[in-house]
Amino acid sequence: MKLAQVRPTFLSEAPGAEPPRLAAWLHKVTRNACMDTIRSETRR
Repeated sequence: MKLAQVRPTFLSEAPGAEPPRLAAWLHKVTRNACMDTIRSETRR
């Protein structure tokens, strides 16, 4: 969850480039959190 603690800052090359990058970052954080949960549940 370290990624979720700090919102990333992007240097936009073009106006409007930040939302897709932010969506990709959010997807990555969510996926990693889910995978961590699944791994911890299977170890129990």
